Amino acid sequence: MSNLQSGTETRRVEELSTLTGEIMDNRTAPLVKLNGETAGALDLPAIPEKAEDESIDELIPAQKFPSKWLTIGAAALVAVGGGWFWLNRPAGHPVVETSINPPIQVSTQVAALQPIAGTQTLTGTVEPIEVVTTTSRVMGQIISLLVKEGDRVKAGQILAKIDVKDIDAQRNQATAAITQAQAGVTIAQAAQTQAIAGASQVAAQLNQAEAQLQQAQAQVQQAQAQRQQAQAQHRNAIAQKQSVQVELINAQLTQKRRVMLQKEGAIGQSSLDEANTQVAVLQSRVQQATASIDQASQGVSQATAGIAQAQAGINQAKAGITRSRAALAQAQAQIKQAAAGVNQARAQVQQAEASKSQVTANLDYGIITAPFDGVVTRKHTEVGAMAGAGQSIVTVENTAKQRFSVDVPESSTSQFKQGDRVTIRLDSIQQVINGTVDRVIPTANSNSHSFNVKIALPSNTALMSGMFGRLELPSTLREGITIPSTALMRRGQLEGVYVMGRNNQATLRWVKTGKTQNNTVEITSGLSSGDRIITTNLPQLSDGQTVTVTK
Repeated sequence: MSNLQSGTETRRVEELSTLTGEIMDNRTAPLVKLNGETAGALDLPAIPEKAEDESIDELIPAQKFPSKWLTIGAAALVAVGGGWFWLNRPAGHPVVETSINPPIQVSTQVAALQPIAGTQTLTGTVEPIEVVTTTSRVMGQIISLLVKEGDRVKAGQILAKIDVKDIDAQRNQATAAITQAQAGVTIAQAAQTQAIAGASQVAAQLNQAEAQLQQAQAQVQQAQAQRQQAQAQHRNAIAQKQSVQVELINAQLTQKRRVMLQKEGAIGQSSLDEANTQVAVLQSRVQQATASIDQASQGVSQATAGIAQAQAGINQAKAGITRSRAALAQAQAQIKQAAAGVNQARAQVQQAEASKSQVTANLDYGIITAPFDGVVTRKHTEVGAMAGAGQSIVTVENTAKQRFSVDVPESSTSQFKQGDRVTIRLDSIQQVINGTVDRVIPTANSNSHSFNVKIALPSNTALMSGMFGRLELPSTLREGITIPSTALMRRGQLEGVYVMGRNNQATLRWVKTGKTQNNTVEITSGLSSGDRIITTNLPQLSDGQTVTVTK
């Protein structure tokens, strides 16, 4: 067994000697070849040859050794390191490059969970309460842009002017349209007046026809009364004639008896004369009754004719009323039509006036003014460009009214109530500002489930929109990994630490930091409890650097 070990050691010494010779012959030649392939090369710094007018001390002023010893030392170091790696390499694998930088002495510390003060830091942004992007309401070429970014402006100050010659022509056209529409109103009003006069005339005719109807109806009633009276007289006359005829018949019988009695001598002449007289009287009365009957019959005929004549007057009056009413309805329709014409003409006037007002307003829109005191933060166009309706011109922010916008986790929303006083730290201006909770937006972000809180800030000329700020909330104690601030390395926006790796090598690990307090920094991600971090000589370290731990 000892013989085998001795043989092995002898072979290693021989291989080491051969390797050293090759390195001295060519410092950049391949370190070793396996199966005909280059396994690796040492990239050593070249040692310059001694010039006739230079000494080795001038070439390497920091080293006061003879050149031969320097060469022998470097070669020996490379030979020992390369040989050890070659003899202990895994079978079938090439040799990798080995650093020749000397180890750096560092101090380390074990990362462990530590109690962290009960505060929660929320980040937010300063934003203006009032920010307006002025826009154009008319189309035209921008002929003047009187401000630039950063200019302070007053409310009502002119920011830009737009060419509105086309709109001025439209105003003249609208003025002519108003004159034409007003003439149409005058014509429509004249037609309305004429229609009203015609309706009044027809109404008078209707009233006259109605009066004629009433008169005819009265005549009918009067004629009917006369006829009834004549009919009554006719009946009375007939009755009287009948009564007289009966008396006449009786008187004639009496006369006959007395004639016979006188012949017989039973009565005297006087008695016969009396009977004769009575008969004559009754005959006269019968004639009178017959005359009365004829007269009453004529009265009935005349009354009937009057009734017919009055009825004809009624029919004529009714026909006049019907005609008058139809004419009146037509006249009223004409009045309505004329009134509609007047209204339409007036509407055209109003439309023309509205068009003119709009055009006049558009003329005013050719001048863009500042809505409030503030600062111009952006120009969206330049002089000579065409502006269209709704196109942005400049953006103005009110720097006197700022607020702090912060997204708050759902679990911490209850700590914010309107009117509460909070403290905000602005790192960029190194100021701490007291703000007042203005409102909590009652709608959560669907992705982060956080609520936006608006905090009113006092007037401060140092504040600018977009500034980053921190707001701390009191909370219960919690555990977290903290490291010394000196152990944190920064490269641009990145932060990292060096962690002890295998074979005493420094490994760079990027981390995410949290709260900073009392010269310690909280590490929220990138480190685990038990990791050993390097706390000193960070500027001299690089990823993979070999180190020596002093404590």
